[in-house]
Amino acid sequence: MKPTERSLASLLVLRFLQEESGEDHGVSTSDISAMLEEHGITSDRRVIYSIFDNLEEAGFHIVRIRSQRKFQYYLKHDVSIAETFILLSAIRENKALSLTTKTALEKKILSLLSRDEQRLLPAYAGEEKEKQNHLEEKIELLLRAIHERRMISFQYFDYDVHGDKTYRHGGMPYHLLPLHLMMENERYYCILYNFERNMPLNFRIDKMEHITKEEVSDPVSFDLDNYMRKTFRMYTGDSEMVTAIFDNSMASILFDTFGKDNIMINHVDKDTFTASLRTTITPTLVSWFLQFYDRVTVIRPTSFIEKLSDIATTILSNYNEDRKGGTKK
Repeated sequence: MKPTERSLASLLVLRFLQEESGEDHGVSTSDISAMLEEHGITSDRRVIYSIFDNLEEAGFHIVRIRSQRKFQYYLKHDVSIAETFILLSAIRENKALSLTTKTALEKKILSLLSRDEQRLLPAYAGEEKEKQNHLEEKIELLLRAIHERRMISFQYFDYDVHGDKTYRHGGMPYHLLPLHLMMENERYYCILYNFERNMPLNFRIDKMEHITKEEVSDPVSFDLDNYMRKTFRMYTGDSEMVTAIFDNSMASILFDTFGKDNIMINHVDKDTFTASLRTTITPTLVSWFLQFYDRVTVIRPTSFIEKLSDIATTILSNYNEDRKGGTKK
């Protein structure tokens, strides 16, 4: 076998093992020989065993199993079926990604498994409108800018009541230094440093347009961990101890939301428990407590109780006014 032919044979065997073999489905040397024969390459067991040795030297894990008195082989894939399911679920449920991006990512991830393993995974049954925000191109550009420590310019927009774009900053481009990318509440954000205000700011990547890289910037001292601790779902504020009485049915929800290490249980009885948690009182936190209005009663701090009470009073007033036939101004 010529060196060029041997190289091609090795690549063909690797692809064949990747696509056709798995933990529940091995392939024999006869199967591999037949595949090579289809590509005009003649081989025998000795050649195939040599290819196996070369692939394992290169870091591929080939497993030998005995089936019905014959040896079969399969390639140990880099991801398991369960890991693939977790990845695909995260991609399919991600509202920030376009259908095109989801489809491309799913195809690439599935290619890491054999065809038989791919059939075990549920097909994507979701439907959505196509989004043309070119999110992946923006993310790659921003990641390169961060690595190269370059300033960027971009326009940033919101939507008005008619669903039309309205540009901030009078339509003028921002000139900021990108520091970090993150995902929050199913949206991708870029943390950028504003030298004029001497502080980091958050921008949603899908609302950034006409992004271009500019000159290299001086390094900026930025403590990401500290910044994230002070930021609660894109809002900032001072940390406070919140104490509330929760219905016992709230235990799992509370731990899932804030984490066991951040909660101190003070008292437990038949129907309720009292717990304290240190967090930032933000609009997001207020919304979280309001959705469980019938199962949570805040008892400290007073400022938080007053905030919730004011919201409840405003809502009640609005609905009472509607019932009386009043008109909101």
